[in-house]
Amino acid sequence: MKAQGDPNYDVFLKCVLKGLVRYQRLMENMGKRFAKWKRMVRQQKGKLYIMRVCISMLLGWHKYSKATYMGSN
Repeated sequence: MKAQGDPNYDVFLKCVLKGLVRYQRLMENMGKRFAKWKRMVRQQKGKLYIMRVCISMLLGWHKYSKATYMGSN
């Protein structure tokens, strides 16, 4: 192990600290990116749900329109 007064030890510590700071920034960026992806997935799920409901209403409209309008005449 190197002594604390050694100039190489100081350089080594600076490199380690730089690496830790870079790692911390990388993790923060990944967290932001993950939150963005999560929000996009949630929006897409909502859009797919709306499309599914609309399509099912379009496919099944004739069942309910005949029952309500034909029976009233």
